[in-house]
Amino acid sequence: MDEESILDSQLDRAEQDSKIVKRVLSSCQWDYFTILDIEPERVVSNDLESLVTEVKKSFRKTSLRLHPDRNKHVEAPEAFARLKKAELVITSDNNEEERTRLIDIYKDVVNNNHEGLSDIRSRIALVLEELVHQQETDKLARQHQEASRLAEQTRHRKIQQNKRQSERQWEDDRDHRVANWRSFIGKVDKKKKKKTGKLKKLA
Repeated sequence: MDEESILDSQLDRAEQDSKIVKRVLSSCQWDYFTILDIEPERVVSNDLESLVTEVKKSFRKTSLRLHPDRNKHVEAPEAFARLKKAELVITSDNNEEERTRLIDIYKDVVNNNHEGLSDIRSRIALVLEELVHQQETDKLARQHQEASRLAEQTRHRKIQQNKRQSERQWEDDRDHRVANWRSFIGKVDKKKKKKTGKLKKLA
């Protein structure tokens, strides 16, 4: 093979590398079937076991072209990480809730629309983005509620702490107050005795 043919081959490989990286990264990051290049009709028509088998097959095929050891595109590591996550979510029972939710979204969109592939995927991406946004909003609301609860607990503890400190201070000062009271009573008694003595002399 001459130098020109080698260069053409390298350019063609670089173009293919770039194309698959861009396809993965341009897909909705929560639409794992699109990332794995599984068509919507296949998602809806296959049973779970067949779907998982197809996902594993697609992952093996795509990963050979996307793995950073083979694909020299600067964004290949990020694209491969998304591909791996997509495969993991769909094939692992540990992610059953997320997988089932995504399949249900596919069924709802596909069964209620007759647009082309691009439109269906765009609609699925929109549904997923709205869902994630709602989840983030709910999460922020829960965090706000938790922060308010913790702040109220802190305020209550502070009130109780101040109350206990006041009670301890009151107890600590009791002897001093009693001594002051006795001193005051003693002075009053002395004044009364002096006054009584003066009255007796006048009599």
